[in-house]
Amino acid sequence: MDAEQEFGLGTIVRHKRTGGLYTVIGHCTIEATWELGVLYTPVGLREPNHFARPIVRPLAEFADGRFERIDVTAERESPSDIGIKVYSMLRTCGLAC
Repeated sequence: MDAEQEFGLGTIVRHKRTGGLYTVIGHCTIEATWELGVLYTPVGLREPNHFARPIVRPLAEFADGRFERIDVTAERESPSDIGIKVYSMLRTCGLAC
């Protein structure tokens, strides 16, 4: 699987250094470098703020090990099981009440 597929739309990732959880919302081209980029947003924000805007980072930074894919597979688990997993991850990061 190439990096673009591995970090495709809807993928939940964890930033290894900070532990932050993010959802991939798309891909783009970074105008300054013409590199393929990944658009992503933090998981679990309840109130609008400047961090709720999409963030862009080169795909190469996702592929170099800074981010790890969180395996939440809908085909193998029920929606309630997935919800419990995501809620548990959010609690670990202090984002869920």
